[in-house]
Amino acid sequence: MKWWKRVLRKILIKGIRVKEVKTPQEKELFHKLWRKVWRQEGYSNPEDEERIVNHYHLYEPYSTDLIFFLWFFIPVGTLRIIWPSEIGTPVINDFELWQKTAGALPEITLLTLKPKVRKWGISIFMFREAYRIVKRKGYTGVLMAADERLFRLLRELFPTIKQVGTGKWYEGSFTIPAVIQFEETIQCLKETNPRLLEFFEVLEEP
Repeated sequence: MKWWKRVLRKILIKGIRVKEVKTPQEKELFHKLWRKVWRQEGYSNPEDEERIVNHYHLYEPYSTDLIFFLWFFIPVGTLRIIWPSEIGTPVINDFELWQKTAGALPEITLLTLKPKVRKWGISIFMFREAYRIVKRKGYTGVLMAADERLFRLLRELFPTIKQVGTGKWYEGSFTIPAVIQFEETIQCLKETNPRLLEFFEVLEEP
């Protein structure tokens, strides 16, 4: 990567703000943003959007929703962490799993990022924030229902990601239920990508 691109990426990362959804206005923005990106990507359409929205509404009381802002005021992405509960998570409920112990882990979902900023390194920041929040609560990993493109990207970043069930066509794309175990991934990154590990671990403010 050219030096000016590295500098630009550092500036962008420093200019990203994450906000946990608390108010009705923030909740409206969160839903508006992820629904718009899903329509653009073809994950939903007018015929099935209401069903998908209702599906995720079921998990809202058990979730932490995050909005990511660029330069502190431009909303560019969303992420939801669904915590383990008696109702389960989408991965637990909607896929045929090979590992039943996965139910003890939270799930990352509604991970969206506006197409125009996807090459700016923001997605790594989003994963880091999710990692920090989940780790602080004492969990050892996360579940994800990742489409094939995202699964390939995650495998490049985190080689220890594992498929934990049978993939299927799900909400507009072929989707793979997966798990990322933190300790296994940390040990792997120490050998394969220490700079990425440092980015995730350094300055871990409470």
